[in-house]
Amino acid sequence: MRKIYYLTQPMNRASGASKSGYDVLRALSDVQSVQVLSNRNISLKKLPKLTNPAKWKFIRYPAQSGLGLRSIYRRLMNLFSTATYILNGDEKDLFIVNSFCIYLLDNINLNEFLGTKVCVVRGSVSSFESIDSTISVEKAVEYLSKFDSLIYVSAKTQDEWQEYKEISNKVSYYIPNCCDEESIDLIPMRDDLLKKYSASLDLNGKYIISCIGSVQYRKGQDILIDAIINISLTHPEIVSKIHVFIVGGDVGGFSATLMHKIEVNGLRDTFTFTGYTSDALEYLKISNVMVLPSRGEAMPRSILEAMLIKIPVISTNLDGIPELIDDNIGGILTTPDSVEELSDAIIFSIGNEFKMATMSDYSYKKYWEFFSRQAQFQRYRSLIKNDFI
Repeated sequence: MRKIYYLTQPMNRASGASKSGYDVLRALSDVQSVQVLSNRNISLKKLPKLTNPAKWKFIRYPAQSGLGLRSIYRRLMNLFSTATYILNGDEKDLFIVNSFCIYLLDNINLNEFLGTKVCVVRGSVSSFESIDSTISVEKAVEYLSKFDSLIYVSAKTQDEWQEYKEISNKVSYYIPNCCDEESIDLIPMRDDLLKKYSASLDLNGKYIISCIGSVQYRKGQDILIDAIINISLTHPEIVSKIHVFIVGGDVGGFSATLMHKIEVNGLRDTFTFTGYTSDALEYLKISNVMVLPSRGEAMPRSILEAMLIKIPVISTNLDGIPELIDDNIGGILTTPDSVEELSDAIIFSIGNEFKMATMSDYSYKKYWEFFSRQAQFQRYRSLIKNDFI
């Protein structure tokens, strides 16, 4: 039987990339046991069990100097980790990497690995063009060129990446993301959650908007804030009925910039920044609409979760997002960076809740038809069992 090795960064974080990485491990383990290579001894207690238990090998973090807690933690972890992992494998074996694990891959010696090297590509070209990306498009292309096969989570980004000649001839497949359906089933009822969060906030009668994702330029939270500012000037009676939750951990101090803009425009009471939280699904559940004005996405998990919870979606018409949301049928898509379009979409959603509910019903059915976990399991099983890779 072929061996499957799976290289990934930690999969127990609240981020979409982390959760989607565990989704792939679940899909692979549904076929057979997997050897996981990671840089952290993660706790799987709160994560769904694997069909076939995985074996774990921990490799070193990138070297890091300094006296900060993170630097000290990494040096301690490295004492119990392998410096360079020599991967042995014959032609039938698979080495699958969860997206752009550039620094982890540097600690894997593949000279004696004769099998197929595969990367699950989560980022879009525009994600690496963003001003806050730490990896350039050129570096990303160089990284992807190291693999024999590429699995894209978005058909649109598959087409975009294949325009680069270095990877245009790679064998490629399309397997979209899913989401954690079991966890969504366990979310408390909306009324109970509203009581919980109303203990510290006045949410009575409010139209609740959630924006879920790491707080950074690429995710476009600044466009949402500008849209609310715009509405406050043109429709002040509407803004008083809105509350916006910015849900996600800060990246590079972007939250401080956003908070300053909110403060200057007198909208402090309209916004709540949750910071990093494991309760993102609860904030989504109490929302009237989920807004993701992103400047770069492959296939955002937060939209999949909104589809499954039947929360209407307003997002941008770029990358893999239109694969999820059919504009004006399953949600509303706007032009990236268009404050005016986003303002109009939010105003429309407030005045047309029945229409928005109809859209969310459509997207709920679309999720189960195309993006369910069972569908993802079947796609990976077919790929591995039929030796397509």
